[in-house]
Amino acid sequence: MVTDVARLRARAVAHISGPSSPYPNFVNSGGELQEFTPLGGESWRVYGVQNGQTAFYIDLSASGRVTPRTVTPGGNAPQPVPPGNEEQGDGCGGPVREMTDRRLADCLGRFADELRRRSGGE
Repeated sequence: MVTDVARLRARAVAHISGPSSPYPNFVNSGGELQEFTPLGGESWRVYGVQNGQTAFYIDLSASGRVTPRTVTPGGNAPQPVPPGNEEQGDGCGGPVREMTDRRLADCLGRFADELRRRSGGE
């Protein structure tokens, strides 16, 4: 799959600069998005680097059909998603009672981001 890296960068910047991002001022405070790495299919990873250290990475899709996921090194890494099941691999489709508090908060954030996107707010 041929991918426009400028478009991937724009998606990553929009994601990391959004109101629900843990790093909303990252780009404005000297942080850089580096090393766009293909993960297979339409999935890519980009690293957020500040002061020579990796602060986080973002997994995103070239098409934009899958919500980007930000992961802090040493934090909970995303689970691999079987091909063709990208939208179901976020862990948000299971029973709410079985989710940890962190998973529930992450899912609520994703749901809010999706509602904002659908309403044209993003």
